[in-house]
Order: sequence, then C-alpha cells, then structure tokens
Amino acid sequence: MAVTISEIRNMFKEMFAEYKKDIELLIKQQEENVLKVISANAKITSDRQQKTELNIIDSMEKIKSLEKDVFDIKESLNFHEELIEKKIKNNIESIEKERVAKNIAHKNIEFTDLKNKLREIEDRSRRNNLRINGLKENENETWMESETKVIKVFEQTLGVKNVKIERAHRCGCRDAKKPRTIMIKLLDYKDIVEILKNSFKLKGESIFINEDFCYETNVIRKELRERMKTERQLGKFAYISYDKLIVRDWVSKKPCQESKS
Repeated sequence: MAVTISEIRNMFKEMFAEYKKDIELLIKQQEENVLKVISANAKITSDRQQKTELNIIDSMEKIKSLEKDVFDIKESLNFHEELIEKKIKNNIESIEKERVAKNIAHKNIEFTDLKNKLREIEDRSRRNNLRINGLKENENETWMESETKVIKVFEQTLGVKNVKIERAHRCGCRDAKKPRTIMIKLLDYKDIVEILKNSFKLKGESIFINEDFCYETNVIRKELRERMKTERQLGKFAYISYDKLIVRDWVSKKPCQESKS
C-alpha cells in the first residue's frame, strides 16, 4: 500500500511533536534540576556568606577587644614607666642626699678633729701656766707685787719652794667686788706638778689654783665637773683628766684573813 507524502508529513509531524514534548519535558526537568542546584548553591553560598559575615563580625569584635587590651597595656606601660622613672629619680635624689649628708658628716668630723687638735696645741702652749684666784688685789698692783703674793702662797701654804716664775700678771677687767685672776707662767713644768699635787692644802682657804686651758677646754671641763659631782653623789670614784671624765667603782681593800693551822 502506497504512502503518500502527506501521510509521511503527518507521521513526521506527530513524531516531531512527541519528540518536542519529550525535549520540552527534558528541558523543563533540566531547568528544574538546574534551579534546584542553583538554589542549593545559593543557599550554601548564602550560609557561607552569612557564616563569613558572622566570622567577620566576631573577628571585628575580637580586634576591638584586642585594640582595647593593647590600649590598656600601653596605658599601663606608660604609668609604670612614669612610676619607674619617678622611683629612679627619687632613688637618685635619695642617694645624692645620702652622699651629701655623708660628705657633710665626714667634713664635720674632720672639722671637729681639727678643732680638737688646735685646742690641744693651744693647751700644750699653756702647759706651764697656772691661774690663781682669790688673792687680794692692791690698787695699781704691779706684776712684781702679784708675783710676790703667789710665791708667798707656794712657800708658806703649799710648802713648795724655789719656784721659778717667768712672769705673773692680773688678767681681766677690774671688779670692785672680787680680785682679778693672777696668771703666771713657770719656767719648769715640774714646779707645776708639785704645786698641783699640794693644792689640797688650800682646802678651807678662799684661794684656788687651776691649770690654764683655752676657752673651749674650760667649757668642756665645766660640763665634766657637773657630771663628776653627780657620779660622786652616786658613790662612784670620779675625776677629770684633761677633757675626759674618768668614772669607776671604789675598790674596797679587805684585810687578809689569817689562815688557821
């Protein structure tokens, strides 16, 4: 049976129509699949983007926190640096003050030692001098009259004779109420020792014989005399040796007991 061209066309049309439907269905399915894939990818991308944004936000918060920590650390470092600098400055000032104080103390010690040495030198230059107080003074008394009065005391009261006096004179301003001190310089220091050793014989008299010292030593000895009186009142043995006070207990000498046979 012969097939006409028209039938062949119709057959191809039908065939193409079905094929077209299949292709359209396939394209639709592919489009749906592609949309699903795109949608899934978009969701994944969105999730990743959201997660990234959250990470970025978290990182920014951490950065801000780190910046605050860095700022606090810098402030703390600046504070401690200022504190350390202040302490160092104070320590330097304290060390400098201590050094200056030590230097001043050292200089004061040196100055005191020098003053004491000068005082001792001046006192040594006076070692042959004696000061006699209490001898009546004549009007317009000469140095010869003063010397005669002193020698009379030495010979008649102390029992010390042949004393050689280099010079004798009154010193100080005249006072109507009391006689001035007689200052004498002896040629021999042995006479000084002998006179002072016998000066206890003047006890009860109004005459006093003392060694001649400079002003500073006299001030020291005056203070020592007050302390000596106190120590003696306490029952101590005390005496003055130049510019020192010597104090000790009395040593009682007990008689030896006879041994029994």
